[in-house]
Amino acid sequence: MYKSPILIRFMVLYVVLNYNVLIWTLGLCGTLFTLRRKSPSDLIALSNFLIPVTILVSLQHFYDHYFLIVIPFLCILSGIFLSKLFLFAKQLPLEKVPHLKTMLMTIIIGITVVPYVHSFPLIFYSYAGEPLYNPNKSLIQEKKVGHFLEVHTSPSEKIFALEPKYVFLANREMLCKYTYFMDPYILNSPNRANILNEILDTLISSKVNYAVFESKIEVIQQRYKSLDTLKLINYIRENYVLEAHIGQAFIYRYKGN
Repeated sequence: MYKSPILIRFMVLYVVLNYNVLIWTLGLCGTLFTLRRKSPSDLIALSNFLIPVTILVSLQHFYDHYFLIVIPFLCILSGIFLSKLFLFAKQLPLEKVPHLKTMLMTIIIGITVVPYVHSFPLIFYSYAGEPLYNPNKSLIQEKKVGHFLEVHTSPSEKIFALEPKYVFLANREMLCKYTYFMDPYILNSPNRANILNEILDTLISSKVNYAVFESKIEVIQQRYKSLDTLKLINYIRENYVLEAHIGQAFIYRYKGN
């Protein structure tokens, strides 16, 4: 069943808001205080938040990671709201409720930190479970993939890859304009069949030597079971063999060449 582009946009927004619901709630409360106070410094933070959000939402396609650019200003607006909350706490009759300020601070810190406790290990452990996450490791592995593809292909060859970064690092060209056929805007488009058939026809006619994915093709096959997608995936399974696994990349080679 196809989902309309508008529905997909709401799905993306749901992901953005659901994962950071607290910071968005505090930030929106800070927005209301900023509009009331109209301080120049606060309005700068507000404009740096609202203008990018307006532009992002107006784009034809947008994804959850696009909203990373507004998080710093969202945090500033959250801080404005929290500062107002502390000022309000100071005006309360503290002598009637002992340690009220401490209680409020504990509650605020608790609701700010607790929802993200499950993410703390990611700071220290990589996806592979290795201790002390190395921020450069992913880039090193990606460069190795790019070097592998550069060595095993000629400068004029194209590469079929779901992630353009590998093709860029190999100094090669993408097979076609659809870089990511598992994109929700493609999979839920009324033109999905035409797009996937175009990718398949281009893949068959060009007989590219290498295809790169970030999952085994068998895993992709289990994840996407629509007939249009399976036709493309089955062709890759039948005509390509796994030649190398570097980092997150699974590199498949065409059997016919």
